[in-house]
Amino acid sequence: MTKNKIKKQKRLLLDTIVNLHEKFCSEYTSNCISYPAFARLRPFWVRLPTSKDRDTCMCKKHTNVQLLTDKLFQLGIVGLKNCEDVLAQICCDVNEKACMMRECDVCRGKEIDFKESTSKDDHLVIWSEWTTCKHEYQKDGETKSTKLTAKCVKHRTLKELKALFDHTVRTEFSKHVYTLRHQFRAFRSLKENLQNIECVIHIDFSENYECKYGSEIQSAHFGASKRQITIHTGVIYRKDGHKSFASISDSLRHDPAAIWAHMKPVLLELRQLHPQVTDVHFFSDGPTPQYSNKQNFYLLSTQIYKLGFRCATWNFLASGHGKGAPDAIGGAVKRQADAMVSMGCDINDAENLIKCLQKTDSVIRFYSIMPTEVVSIDSECSKSLKPLVDVYGKCHKKFFI
Repeated sequence: MTKNKIKKQKRLLLDTIVNLHEKFCSEYTSNCISYPAFARLRPFWVRLPTSKDRDTCMCKKHTNVQLLTDKLFQLGIVGLKNCEDVLAQICCDVNEKACMMRECDVCRGKEIDFKESTSKDDHLVIWSEWTTCKHEYQKDGETKSTKLTAKCVKHRTLKELKALFDHTVRTEFSKHVYTLRHQFRAFRSLKENLQNIECVIHIDFSENYECKYGSEIQSAHFGASKRQITIHTGVIYRKDGHKSFASISDSLRHDPAAIWAHMKPVLLELRQLHPQVTDVHFFSDGPTPQYSNKQNFYLLSTQIYKLGFRCATWNFLASGHGKGAPDAIGGAVKRQADAMVSMGCDINDAENLIKCLQKTDSVIRFYSIMPTEVVSIDSECSKSLKPLVDVYGKCHKKFFI
């Protein structure tokens, strides 16, 4: 933050000013000041946190290991605050695959440097951990189950906690960190060394946009009156530049048929404007209902040739690290839509959303996707894929690759 040409790193208050004033007065009894003066003297770079300052979409593996690191650092057993810094203690080189995959003969047997502590090994330790468990509930007289992710409290002895931390870092966490770092390096290298015949398309579904009116009656806030719109965002990287796009539809489907319905006009326009591009490299996160399934691989191996391209690859980013430029595009689209609503525009379907967005000076290219286009691709996929499933049984990804 900059004020009066003074630049400072932003800091967030993690307590109320009232409590901080009481703590200040108790610690500095000889320099007590009034509450108004204390509040007025707060540095400009110390701000009250807002909802947007929360850390969301964090990686589960990184967060759980960091929670363990925080607890062990609090007990004085490890001397590092960052969980990734611990890897340097057990690896010769954190950039070498053999070391991070625990295949190196030199560092395979290295152990984490635990310091001596006043706490005994049989001392009970409490910490938090993100877990996903099966949750049962009643609906229409039937017992149904769903997956529930929550932050749970764990209890173990200090000895068990150190063993858990050592096992997690050495077996799972090191491999996870190397995978995501290698992917990011490969992704960056691919974009920087693109040929004229290649392009990279990074895509992702944005969270559905909730329809709004410039002014609403009370009953419009409840039930089915709150309609939603699907937004599929992405960035096309070519050797001569890049282009952002967003396809918008009233269809709420996020399955492979919807993915290729959203991508079809984008790829057709790419083929028309840049006929030299014949190789396409897709990058996305890896949710099974959306991108990582047999239907998507089948459509990749068929639709890409129908659209006039020579070959294509699909790359999945590491679990918990699929966020990127497409998410920023989704946020920009929603902010523009909300700004138009605040000016009196009514956005109650995809058509009105596109009309409102086209009034802005956005550099994002917008496409309208009809629900019938999704149904058409789904019908084509079902007819072609069912005979293959009947013949080969369970469809594996490698079959379609």
